[in-house]
Amino acid sequence: MKVILGVDPLLSPLTGIGHYTRSLALALLQQPSLEELQLFALGKFFPHALLHLPENIEQQGGVAKASTVSALRTYLATLTPAVWAYEKLIPIVDRIRLAPFKDYLFHAPNFFVPVFDGPKVVTFHDLSTILYPQYHPAVRVALANRQMAIAVESDAHIICDSQFIAAEVVQYFGVPESRVSKLHLAAAEEYQPRDASQCAQVLEQFDVGYKQFFLFVSTIEPRKNLMRLLDAYECYVQRTVKPLPLVVVGGHGWSSQKEHQRLTDLQLRGLVRYQGYLAQNIVHQLYSAARALVYPSIYEGFGLPVLEAMQSGAAVITSENSSMQEIAEDAAYYVNPNDTDSISSALVLLHEDENKLSILREQGLKRAMAFSWQQCAAKTLAVYQHVVDKHKA
Repeated sequence: MKVILGVDPLLSPLTGIGHYTRSLALALLQQPSLEELQLFALGKFFPHALLHLPENIEQQGGVAKASTVSALRTYLATLTPAVWAYEKLIPIVDRIRLAPFKDYLFHAPNFFVPVFDGPKVVTFHDLSTILYPQYHPAVRVALANRQMAIAVESDAHIICDSQFIAAEVVQYFGVPESRVSKLHLAAAEEYQPRDASQCAQVLEQFDVGYKQFFLFVSTIEPRKNLMRLLDAYECYVQRTVKPLPLVVVGGHGWSSQKEHQRLTDLQLRGLVRYQGYLAQNIVHQLYSAARALVYPSIYEGFGLPVLEAMQSGAAVITSENSSMQEIAEDAAYYVNPNDTDSISSALVLLHEDENKLSILREQGLKRAMAFSWQQCAAKTLAVYQHVVDKHKA
């Protein structure tokens, strides 16, 4: 099996799709049935060293240029003429560069399927630009929705991170269920329980106690529902004699000015700790040290922070009737993400009820054992083989 994996998400600071791409690539390389794995982005091939670079890749020699190009492309994606030019030029470059590799399978990890005559697989992580366009800039919505339609028309096999999203893809695009595969993601092995001494660095950095703070981890953008969480947190503060601080982790996302102003106000009051995008080794410790992750997102394709928290030994508060409920099952406390009181009451409960907290932690650790990147890679390779066999038929 010879595979080309799109690695555009690795050329800028890693968010969820970037971590998915890197983790899947590293796990695929450990699969004995994989003959070759090529990494492709921006019309060029990259060495496997890209998978092992430190997170701040903009400081890493030759990759700095690629990261700069990626950052420029992110900016240009907000400009209609630039998007038009990108959509016209990139397919030409891709067709030329990929033409000699028709005996490979191409996997696009984020719905941008190149012009390629060989077998193709694409990952649809969610349909947020279709179902919740108000949470994205209009140009991004138009670009993403066109690209997803192109991917569907290209007859690429579609991988989804959850059955929740797979069902949406089948319903919205009208594709047969046989063309869509549900493959759960996994959390990196670095997400694990740690005692207070192993978390000393972050406890000092954020001035918090071990298991004495709530945690929110996500890019700061409207879809993540941070504003309602902050409303709920203020209600919790008023309802509690000695409220625990809330630590917020995440880089600036689209249209997040209100969220950041609110974070600044709460920081000045000593209630919230926020330092933006953090290196993963810091995030690992925060998960392990947290009392509970609070993740009332409006919409997710999988909700990786939920799994990362469970695997780290933190309790989880997250949204009901969502993909997160598929992932956590009975190992999380569920709230109505549109109800401030529902979220606030959950904070009060996990502040006061040590028994409930302990049960959620134990159930979370047990549930997390059902997920691994090796399992995801093995199932992904099985999908690849199915697609290759179908292409040859």
